[in-house]
Amino acid sequence: MTSFRVFACVVASGGGCGGAAQPTTVTAPVTSVATSQPQPPTARPAPAPSGTLAIGRGDFGTAHPTIVRRSDPGERWMSLCQARADTDGDGAIAVHTGHHGEMFGDTMAQYLVLGGGEGTPIDSLVSVSADSRWLAIVRGENLELVDTTTGALFALADADLESDHRPGAPHRAAMFAGNRLLFIRHRAQTDALVIHDPATHQEREIEITDRLWRIASADGLAHIFTVAQGGGFPQLRTSLAAGECLGPPMSYSTGGQQGATPTERWIDLDQGTEVAVDGLVASIGTTRVRTPASGALDLDSDEIAPPACKAQVLALVPSPPRVIAICGVKKQAKVLLLGKGLRVELAAIDRDKDHYGDHTDALGPATGVVCDAGLHCVTTATSQRIDLKGGVAQHAYGNKLYVVHATTSKRTFEILDVVTGTRTPIKSDDKKLATGKFIIDYSDQLIDLEQGTILGKVTDPMRLSTAGRVLKLAGKDVGPVRWTGP
Repeated sequence: MTSFRVFACVVASGGGCGGAAQPTTVTAPVTSVATSQPQPPTARPAPAPSGTLAIGRGDFGTAHPTIVRRSDPGERWMSLCQARADTDGDGAIAVHTGHHGEMFGDTMAQYLVLGGGEGTPIDSLVSVSADSRWLAIVRGENLELVDTTTGALFALADADLESDHRPGAPHRAAMFAGNRLLFIRHRAQTDALVIHDPATHQEREIEITDRLWRIASADGLAHIFTVAQGGGFPQLRTSLAAGECLGPPMSYSTGGQQGATPTERWIDLDQGTEVAVDGLVASIGTTRVRTPASGALDLDSDEIAPPACKAQVLALVPSPPRVIAICGVKKQAKVLLLGKGLRVELAAIDRDKDHYGDHTDALGPATGVVCDAGLHCVTTATSQRIDLKGGVAQHAYGNKLYVVHATTSKRTFEILDVVTGTRTPIKSDDKKLATGKFIIDYSDQLIDLEQGTILGKVTDPMRLSTAGRVLKLAGKDVGPVRWTGP
């Protein structure tokens, strides 16, 4: 059995998902990797612009029932679900949410709004580039690339738009790898993984044997799942309602998968070749992080921890590639920073009692700091351990950490500068929202992490922008939506 990540977007009333979707781990049986190799990438002509979306100004959306699906931290665009017509004929426009997130009443439709205004109806917001400039959307019968700075549209020819109707997950058609878009072209015998560069609109194809079902993650390597041609897609057993315009579910359950058994595969995007999957857990650029069955820890073919390690990877550290990992068993276990010729002890733990997640739970992003789930942090430039003095890091920005210290009687907070070692106590609360250098705590205080100051209180914040402004609805669950100061 192998666990892989899909991304659930379960919305709260008026709130929806944040700037990044919330991950849900789904356990699925997978077959071993196919032995045939994809063909080297094939270049294709760049697509021409296929149209333009208007860039408006002012508030986002209209004065109707609203769920915010996604929003740009830079305030340039927003994806909204709104009911704008009396589709049930009862004389009013209203929506209601069922137990599992299903919507009743008037029909909710999704709109992409650039700059402000009413926006454009879309079927799906599929993926967002790392810099939030480029969006992949499904509209009608097309997968389109949107330049949110100009409104330019690029129709991506022959994209595979068949849905697997997976509740809580984005459409399977595409995923950004940083600022490169990966999407799927389906063919009768073999599919193609297409690499599209938005800067030049040049495309390369990598031939994939079997049917390409989902792109699970992508960096220098793409983590994909395939099924047999003509065999259909795996189906998720869940009570969560289908569709992208969901209300806040009171509860739902997930019970594994049925149907086709997927094959887990890794593809080198630059070489266009398939990578052996033996113990491969992640990539740092094109460097492969592996925990083979022996228990060792490898970066590419270099063993950085022996089989006795029984390694569990907690965080990935770039340039040069390093990992934070657990090594050892029971009370002899240690949390280590490991790389080629590098071994730094971060903590001694009891592996039977201290339970950790994996690298997808790591704290970030931050330019100067990498942490696991907030317990152990290192500087990326020097590989030095950061002494949290028993605290837990809740957010990182540049060289600053927002740290909580908990005792049986109280919780205290500080901002730690990892370069100078300066610790600035701050009368705040646990992190509620965070974007860039700004934090909103559970006392609704807006905190500037860089300056170490509390800027004031906010009310009813839904999102937080990189400018320190908050997103609010005009009324209770009713648009339009606007960015406002604290």
